[in-house]
Amino acid sequence: MFLGWLMGQPSALRTLAVESPAAIAAPPLRHLRHLVMAADHFDAAAVVAVCQLRGLRTLKLASKDNPKGHDIECAALALGAMSSLTDVAIEDVCPAGIELPYGCRLHVFGRPTSLNKKWWAAPMRAGQLRTLYLFLEETDQEPALAAQPRILAGGGYATLFWVSTHVGGASPVEFAAPTFAALSALYLDASTVWIYIAATVRLRVLHIVSGNLKVSCEDAELLAGILEEFSCVHLTCTGCGVVDIALALERVGNPVKRVNAPMDEDYEGICTRQGRFYRHADPWPCTCGACLQCLE
Repeated sequence: MFLGWLMGQPSALRTLAVESPAAIAAPPLRHLRHLVMAADHFDAAAVVAVCQLRGLRTLKLASKDNPKGHDIECAALALGAMSSLTDVAIEDVCPAGIELPYGCRLHVFGRPTSLNKKWWAAPMRAGQLRTLYLFLEETDQEPALAAQPRILAGGGYATLFWVSTHVGGASPVEFAAPTFAALSALYLDASTVWIYIAATVRLRVLHIVSGNLKVSCEDAELLAGILEEFSCVHLTCTGCGVVDIALALERVGNPVKRVNAPMDEDYEGICTRQGRFYRHADPWPCTCGACLQCLE
């Protein structure tokens, strides 16, 4: 019934957002430019229909509910012939593979169970993986709280969102080239954060929310000269890395300000820009370019 109604609508429909238990087989709407589809089952017909929407500029496929975090598998996404595509976002969905047109950016959101299958390996090697959003629950943690999950080893992404119980464990996570050479925006949210930022990583954006925080920086002056946004919210802070960054930002004319952290009166926070300070209750800004938030 829905598809029949949709086919009868004016052909100038540009944006379509659909949420249903099972993905629909979208009709071949010639003028459709943006498709957002959330479902917990993607059958072959629905995937084939998506791959035939040759006029699309952005595409997002996502899980609708999936409360248990199971992999939602689907057929391979043969999008290579869709030359108009600029951004594809895949959230908690695990396709058998993916082919993208030249210049298209890929944004991947998920847990290690699906991301470890590396269906996105080819776009990563081609330099098309732009955003990686990694969500690790406590049961996902690797043995001995490994400093760096294996899934991050490929690098190549410009933006990394990392939500976990621990970022760093027996040793800090080292953000350094070559793994993180392309990284320009880093968002961390964990009970414990212990990181080291090498001079080879040129971050423009750094936001951290943590109960227990420790930051070390190889060259605070160099980092401050590049950073456009910086904020951190913490319960306790060990070492002087955060202070070093704050003082260096002051010297380059980008001073930090103390802000309230309303999720807990015991937390403290600093940020460089009003409105660029993130708390547990606030969503991070999306950078995928394909969801409704980005398209507004």
